[in-house]
Amino acid sequence: MKKAKVVVIEDTALTLSIILKKLGGMGYDTLGFLSCEDFFPKFPSLGADIVLLDIELPGMSGLNALKKIKEKQQALPVIIITGHGTVERAVEAMKAGAYDFFTKPIDFTKLGVAVKNAVNQYILIREISEIKTKYERSRMGNIIGASPPMQTLYQIIKNVSMSKATVFITGESGTGKELVALAIHGEGPRKNKPFIPLNCAALPKDLMESELFGHEKGAFTGATARKIGCCELADGGTLLLDEICDMEYGLQAKLLRFLQQQKFLRVGGEKFIEVNVRIIAATNKDPLEEIKSGGLREDLYYRLNVVPIHVPPLRERREDIPLLAMSFLKSMSEKNNKKFSRFSPDAIKILVACRWPGNVRELENTIERVVVLNDGAEITEKMLPGKMARQEGTAEFSGVPAKKEIIPLSIMEKDMIRKAVDICNGDLKEAAGRLGIGQATIYRKIKKYGLGK
Repeated sequence: MKKAKVVVIEDTALTLSIILKKLGGMGYDTLGFLSCEDFFPKFPSLGADIVLLDIELPGMSGLNALKKIKEKQQALPVIIITGHGTVERAVEAMKAGAYDFFTKPIDFTKLGVAVKNAVNQYILIREISEIKTKYERSRMGNIIGASPPMQTLYQIIKNVSMSKATVFITGESGTGKELVALAIHGEGPRKNKPFIPLNCAALPKDLMESELFGHEKGAFTGATARKIGCCELADGGTLLLDEICDMEYGLQAKLLRFLQQQKFLRVGGEKFIEVNVRIIAATNKDPLEEIKSGGLREDLYYRLNVVPIHVPPLRERREDIPLLAMSFLKSMSEKNNKKFSRFSPDAIKILVACRWPGNVRELENTIERVVVLNDGAEITEKMLPGKMARQEGTAEFSGVPAKKEIIPLSIMEKDMIRKAVDICNGDLKEAAGRLGIGQATIYRKIKKYGLGK
């Protein structure tokens, strides 16, 4: 692995020599300059991972040099070196973006820790940046992610958004199904028209029909005025029927009729109302199992399932976790008036290692909780909930469930098939043989779990 490069700018030759020697002994590639005038002409081509900068320099001051470095490479960490008499200026430098500062004589043990953390943080930022630039896009609307599964999802959204087809979105709780629906709406010709979400599980069943189609005054006890339903409110735009499997079975027949005719009667009404509405349905349940158990009409399912979209759980796109975590950290810090701007490398490792059964929503809630309960510039491992550190290396990573954790067999089976296919470089015959199952079985399982997408 390439050594990290540390650049030191210090006007005293002896002090510069000592610092370079100490850092070289720690395994870093080092380069020293006696002035900013010597440093800046070579700066663009140095490939520095961190700069150590004396605040008291001849010619251009260290503070001005810091500002110039940040103008050219905002993310590059800069550690300020200062004498005791200039601590106030060092604090000023911290406000200008310095990573840390050290007073002379330097405690090289502490400096080594600071340099290591700063370099690791910078490498993490660069990796996130490379992920963003490697793929065509790292977000769509409010969906964040640059992993291959998300690139596939973005392409599906882009294609389907321009059509009039009904969409059926499946995925675990917290994966962002509503965000996908919003993106479909926002990418298409209906983007300037209403987007109306309706959670079919959030209302009592006897109120659901009125919420969906509206009602006339006097239609039932308590109907003191006409109510406009979601189908009418969404005219020209998009109606999201979230948790569609929780809709009352009898009402599903009326919804099917509406889908076929694009017209409906308000409860207690006598005149049909025609609208132009695109329907998107979503559920965190298995619709085929719901059909078997009598929770979902088969004819409604096939009418809704024109374009199926599956939103992958967070554990299947772990490379997106740093992107998501940094985005949530920024927004939560602004929301709560905090100064957090980064994660320590160990904190990121733990976030990436966790299973996140609540998916993106759980990650977002965790980041907000950590931000609210702590102060500083960096989220460290100690700030994370204690249970998270214990999850690292368990479950999907090691194949051994954490103590008291019971993983559904379907999830374990899906994970094992995906890993086997990856290890065998996509050779399904080899993967089936090494798993001890037939080729027909592995094809069927891949189709069942959507692993071929």
